[in-house]
Amino acid sequence: MKRVQQTLTSAQLKDLVAHPIQLLPTPGATKYYAVLAMFAFYNFVSAAYVQHGSSYIGPLPIDFSQSYCSIAGLLDQAADSRGPSGPGFIPAPAAPWVNAPLRIGLDAGTDLTGGDGTLDVVIYYTIEDAT
Repeated sequence: MKRVQQTLTSAQLKDLVAHPIQLLPTPGATKYYAVLAMFAFYNFVSAAYVQHGSSYIGPLPIDFSQSYCSIAGLLDQAADSRGPSGPGFIPAPAAPWVNAPLRIGLDAGTDLTGGDGTLDVVIYYTIEDAT
């Protein structure tokens, strides 16, 4: 099992639809990242984020077989908060995951607004072979 950690700035959080954040490069022609768990730590500054249709933040494409975190109770809070995901599992290698970079984004086409805090994301994963 491997681990990757990234701090997302307020500007990045407000622009995740157009510009998802790449955490890891493509793993190779027949490989894919299997996300086993994701943890998010919201560092509140002075204003909470407002969600407009997006419900989850997590590895793209967001798939309920992978780990992700709910925005409600995390980024919409007026205090520091944590957002552990449910455990993921190693999915069957689907086309969107094979040789795809590991990126963080939202599940809907509308960005967050309002907030100014940062989000520390920690993802545990393995690299699997699709063949």
